[in-house]
Amino acid sequence: ASSISKSQVDKIIKKYLNEHNLTNKITFKGQLCSDNCSKGPVIQIGDTEYFEIDEQKLKRILHENFA
Repeated sequence: ASSISKSQVDKIIKKYLNEHNLTNKITFKGQLCSDNCSKGPVIQIGDTEYFEIDEQKLKRILHENFA
């Protein structure tokens, strides 16, 4: 699987939150890679960090955490 850009990650997350009526329930914000830039893209949900995100992995993570 190939890595995706930050803008692609943002777009997928925003679309997911909108489609599942979560935009008013979830705080979504960007931040620096916090010493994990070499493992990026990185997302964090609560205290859990996910590394080397691709589109399929991101969609699975969102589904597992918010479905």
